[in-house]
Amino acid sequence: PDYRNGALALQHAQKADQLLPNHPDVLDTLAAAYAETARFDEAAATQERSIALLAKEGRASAGLENARLRLSYYQAQKPWRDQTPPRP
Repeated sequence: PDYRNGALALQHAQKADQLLPNHPDVLDTLAAAYAETARFDEAAATQERSIALLAKEGRASAGLENARLRLSYYQAQKPWRDQTPPRP
């Protein structure tokens, strides 16, 4: 949390989307940045686009499951955050 900057993350993710449009991994990152800035409708719509592209590419089901899990967070008006417990 000390280093989280949603506005800057969104700015960089939007630039990446301009450089690599319709790339599922970039869209996934963009969706997370939208959610981090409380733009949950845009996050969900962007994540749905990412999921559609992942499915079209035939990506592994684990990747699709993870993408759908992130979508459920955005639909619940929650940002996606690293779930790793902090180091002691």
